[in-house]
Amino acid sequence: MLESNYPNLFLDAGISSAHDREKYVNRLDAVREVEGIDTADIFGVGERGTGSNLDLYVVHRRAITLACERGVFKKRITVDPICATPSLARLRATQEGFKGTELTITGHDAAGSEVLKITWGLGGPDWVEPLVLRQREHLFRVISAAMDRV
Repeated sequence: MLESNYPNLFLDAGISSAHDREKYVNRLDAVREVEGIDTADIFGVGERGTGSNLDLYVVHRRAITLACERGVFKKRITVDPICATPSLARLRATQEGFKGTELTITGHDAAGSEVLKITWGLGGPDWVEPLVLRQREHLFRVISAAMDRV
């Protein structure tokens, strides 16, 4: 699938680097293949991480899916469904950990059980905090919108 089919997803997520877009096209294609979904089923994407350790979350009609690239020499893409989108009843964004060093998105089902937890670390240089705040807020908005549409 060509990158031209995904530009709005990347723009909405603030993914402007051509290098990152190239990597994410392959991950989106892998998610579509494994999950058996169409591009129209995808509500949005979000990043977690910095530098070369970037993970891609894909929020679609059926699930929130994590797509990662693994391996140093023999690279492969792993696709892991994290939770079913329709099962989410409540969503929170919090700052946790010792001295508030972790940003999280936590999702609960109708019974109150935790079914989703995505965590970002705030450690590192000064530029890390605004980046991970932006990543968390964007992914929170995408998941919230998906909850309203499912």
